[in-house]
Amino acid sequence: MKRDTSSQRHGTMLHEAVIVTALSSMIVLLGIRLLHQGMTFATESRGRIVFRQTCQRLATMFRDDIHEASSVSFDQDGTLRIQFPNNGSVVYRSIRPDKPMLERTVTDPEGLVMQEQFRLLDRSRVTFSAARPGKAVVFEITTAIPAAEQIKRHELRVLARTSRTLEVNLTSPSETADEKGSE
Repeated sequence: MKRDTSSQRHGTMLHEAVIVTALSSMIVLLGIRLLHQGMTFATESRGRIVFRQTCQRLATMFRDDIHEASSVSFDQDGTLRIQFPNNGSVVYRSIRPDKPMLERTVTDPEGLVMQEQFRLLDRSRVTFSAARPGKAVVFEITTAIPAAEQIKRHELRVLARTSRTLEVNLTSPSETADEKGSE
């Protein structure tokens, strides 16, 4: 009788265990990375949706304010001041350049003040300007695209007519500086 002298394997060899462990680790790490990317995308998408809703709300409030105004004026720092016939007023101004925000301050005829702050996207910039001087005011929010800072995307552009406005002082800060230099 001949006996089989070849040994039968029981268990796994070390190199097989290392290969299985390495492959399992790579699959787990890939899954974690995909999960992180998905969560980041969801957070950014949610932020964009909230920002869009904020822009729509700002556009409506801005139009209503301009339509009811008795006077509209710009300050040197880009602040927009709106005066109403009933002695109320609204002031729009950008604050906190590190975290772009827009502040809207409403003063009612009795002197009560209410402030609202609207969080904007990073790299956002708010500008107010005149369109058809004395006839309309433009409210814009632009955002620089991260890959190329010189490229701007219009997030919001509102043209509101000043149909009821009696007095309009729509001079931009650059125009005011030119006027002072010529005096």
